[in-house]
Amino acid sequence: MAHDDLLDLKAERDDWQTTKRSPKKVETTVKESPSGSGGMFAIIVSLILAVLLAGMGYWVADQFDRVYDQFDRTNQQINLLSQRVQVLEGKLDISNDSVASSEAAFRATLKEHDSEIRKLWGVSYDRNRKSIQDQEKEIASLKASSKSVKSQTDKISASLTKVDQKVNELTKLKLSDALASIRQDIKQSSDLINALSQKINPYLPKLEEYQASITANTKQIKDLNDELLRSVTDLQIQLNDDSLDKEVNKLSKLIESIDKNRTRVNAELVKLSGKVNDLQKKIGSQK
Repeated sequence: MAHDDLLDLKAERDDWQTTKRSPKKVETTVKESPSGSGGMFAIIVSLILAVLLAGMGYWVADQFDRVYDQFDRTNQQINLLSQRVQVLEGKLDISNDSVASSEAAFRATLKEHDSEIRKLWGVSYDRNRKSIQDQEKEIASLKASSKSVKSQTDKISASLTKVDQKVNELTKLKLSDALASIRQDIKQSSDLINALSQKINPYLPKLEEYQASITANTKQIKDLNDELLRSVTDLQIQLNDDSLDKEVNKLSKLIESIDKNRTRVNAELVKLSGKVNDLQKKIGSQK
């Protein structure tokens, strides 16, 4: 609306300037005045009014030109701002497309990592499951054998106690009878020790083999644990996702359970190995 008004004003100004620059010749008929001085005064006044009107018209035209120039500059600034807004909108659209593309690529990478973790865990579990089950069976067998060894050890302890009693009774019994009785007790103890050695010796290589196998499996589980923890750490840095955190917590708990089970088995094997070593020392001292 303001722009149309300014255009109308400009058209009127142009018409005014055209009229001002090309004035029509007006034929005036000067009536003869009875007084020549009165006619001259009217002409002077008319000239003064014409000059004033011309000056006023020029001033109005100049002001209109300034306003119109200011209006043109304002329009140019508006057009420039409009172009900048269009450029910014284009950049914003490109940024939105880039963000959407990055998000899709990131989710695809996350899905791929999740699949790889599942595969690694499945392969490790399938590969070590049979070995772990066999080790559990062997450990159960070793526990049963340890009970038998303990029973034999109790018998040996009882026999040794009897020997001590016989030694204490040497002062009361005849030397020959006491020595014969002691020899008999020693022979019985030796027979028991030999029988116990025959039972223990077959298990010693297996025990060492089981310890080596458990050590290898422990290293394997530790390497897998380190690999899983590295993968999980990388995924947590890329994205803080609740579902992924739950999956990682489950894996961590499962790994902790495996470590606890491994620690418990190692402790039992250490105890059993200590008992076997003690028995070997006792057997060596008796010989």
